[in-house]
Amino acid sequence: MAAILRPAADGEPAGVRNSARWRRERNRRYRIELEHYLRQSLVDEYQARAEAAWRRDYTDEAAYARSIEPNRERWARFLGAPPLAAAGPAEIEPYPVRAGLATSWIRVPLTGGLTAEGLLAVPDGAGRAPVVVVQHGIASTPETTFGAPDDSGAYHECALALVRAGFAVLAPFNIAGIEERNRLQRLAFMDGRLIEGVELSRLRCLLDTLPEIGGVDPERLGMWGQSWGGLATQYWLPLEPRIRAGVVSAYFNDRLAKMAVPDPRYTCFLETAEVHAHHPGLLAEFADADLVSLICPRPLLVQHGRADNIGWAPAVSTEFERARRHWAELGHGERMALHLHEGGHEVDVDTALRWFGRWL
Repeated sequence: MAAILRPAADGEPAGVRNSARWRRERNRRYRIELEHYLRQSLVDEYQARAEAAWRRDYTDEAAYARSIEPNRERWARFLGAPPLAAAGPAEIEPYPVRAGLATSWIRVPLTGGLTAEGLLAVPDGAGRAPVVVVQHGIASTPETTFGAPDDSGAYHECALALVRAGFAVLAPFNIAGIEERNRLQRLAFMDGRLIEGVELSRLRCLLDTLPEIGGVDPERLGMWGQSWGGLATQYWLPLEPRIRAGVVSAYFNDRLAKMAVPDPRYTCFLETAEVHAHHPGLLAEFADADLVSLICPRPLLVQHGRADNIGWAPAVSTEFERARRHWAELGHGERMALHLHEGGHEVDVDTALRWFGRWL
């Protein structure tokens, strides 16, 4: 294609194209062009990309599992979970967090100089209790899930409620704080993995200790996470088959919009400083409705508050219906549920207790 030589516009002052103002405007125009190009690729072209990436076979559960195995393998590479193992016996010591509740801190030394740690509570009574992994969010700790303390009001003592209902609770400790996770995630990006992959390996090592702990049934295992803990639940269940049922609170979303399309009805990660959340390659094929299809047909409950500004409730509902189709096609529509409550960025205890009571 021949180049076009464009003369200076009539009346254009000499040197205007080399002014600081003009250079800023040139930069602004290109930023807009490039942002439009990238958003078009991420959002507008996602459906075609996903259709090419996924080849689901709903004939039966075995056929379905075979058909999504290539996607599961790509998801495993995406997370980059290292092959960590225990480097010594688990250390368990009393660690009281609430009066009248027996809780312990569990610590497992791992290869690579890491440790896996968490808070453990086992209900009183005969028999072996089902176990729920309760994963805290980015601004909290394992203790917060027991209400000690919970200034956010996001957890409603959910771990304590589980113990009172007869479940054992394992609340893993992971790094909290946006700046802390940003720093570590930058290193993980350069290492070709996510810190969520390292944290999955740490959880696996904690789960390996459950058969040694009295009063729990490791075969009846669930997971419940709030906010970033919901991310962990959604990210880890596809790769941890020991977890039989899950609850994702305050995370499941229209991921394309959440990551790349600013809108006053919800917060968009593009306009935040949360670098830790921008996972390279996520929107190649793993928007939420596609990602959770790697959990299917295991039971999954999604909780979202209508007043939660992480996502616009109608868009969350639409994405949920896309996801539920996978369960419905296999004849298990009752195993995938959405609870829209009137609250904000928080869990709903009662529906989660009923969910785990039904499926564990």
